[in-house]
Amino acid sequence: MARKLPELKRRKPSIAEQQRFILICEGEKTEIAYFKALKAQYRSAQISIEYVAPAGVPITIMDKVKARMAELRREQRSNPSVKADTVWAVFDRDEHHKVTEAIAGRQVSGAQVAYSNPCFEVWLVLHHEDYHASDDHHQVQKRYQKLDRAYDPDGSKTPDCGFLMNRVEEAENRGERQCKSREDEGMPFGRPSTTVYNLTRAIRAAAEASRPKRS
Repeated sequence: MARKLPELKRRKPSIAEQQRFILICEGEKTEIAYFKALKAQYRSAQISIEYVAPAGVPITIMDKVKARMAELRREQRSNPSVKADTVWAVFDRDEHHKVTEAIAGRQVSGAQVAYSNPCFEVWLVLHHEDYHASDDHHQVQKRYQKLDRAYDPDGSKTPDCGFLMNRVEEAENRGERQCKSREDEGMPFGRPSTTVYNLTRAIRAAAEASRPKRS
């Protein structure tokens, strides 16, 4: 009797439980446009974008973050099987006061901070080039406007964020070097600097980890 061969069936890929990234943003246009593009690029990462309206000072952002963290803890207590989400406060230095207090507040809330000095556009510039000029936010925005004609800080146009997605890793490396330069100068988080690269790296790592695995 002929031996029956085993049936060859392709197993369905297993999808790992995913951690959600909850981004609490201050910027109404530029930051939202960028993170929406990031969400579209890394679809296997769970990204939720929340905008604090009206835009407030960093302390206001951290108040929102603390409230969100408390809400998530309540959800976990009622359902311990739910994987812990990560909350990120995304805000700029600009002319705001009490930034130090806001950054320190993350230690109390358990949240992460993606902080740019003087503004988020520093992070966008790094997708194109290294940047170490100690400019104010108007000068940084003008610099980025020269690099991206779709961007208009005084109008309704937003950056070509989809185009930036193939340069995220370059921006991360430049951002890390930029922060290291400020530290070497004795001005940690001074102008210009941004820690958004920590957030994008975490998102990319989560997207990679959550890709379907075939056995």
